[in-house]
Amino acid sequence: MKKLFFFICLLFAVSIPVIADDGGSGSSPPSLFASLSLFVPATVVVTQFILRFVHVEKWKQGVSWAVAIVLSVIGFLLRAGMFAELTLVHAVLYGAAGGLAANGVFDIPFIQKLLDTYLPKKKAYT
Repeated sequence: MKKLFFFICLLFAVSIPVIADDGGSGSSPPSLFASLSLFVPATVVVTQFILRFVHVEKWKQGVSWAVAIVLSVIGFLLRAGMFAELTLVHAVLYGAAGGLAANGVFDIPFIQKLLDTYLPKKKAYT
């Protein structure tokens, strides 16, 4: 009975994006790059997926940091979300910050404030 309930909940959870779709132009696939708050959980999910196949006990945090940096470089190459206006160095710094937040070293608001303080802002050209 528990398996049936779990299966029904899973089907409902998978169908939510289809129900919520307004039929417009479509959503952008790299939506996980929209902000640091979406980037950190994506880093955790990808890291846990990788750790299922690669069994490393001592280097779990290192794998998480590497995954965060690789995801940030992918976001930079796709020019997606928060990486659209950044340089490669800034994207790697955002990836390192996302890795720190994914491991629970710092929380997201602290890292966002730190990044906003030390990384230069892009000027809007009109």
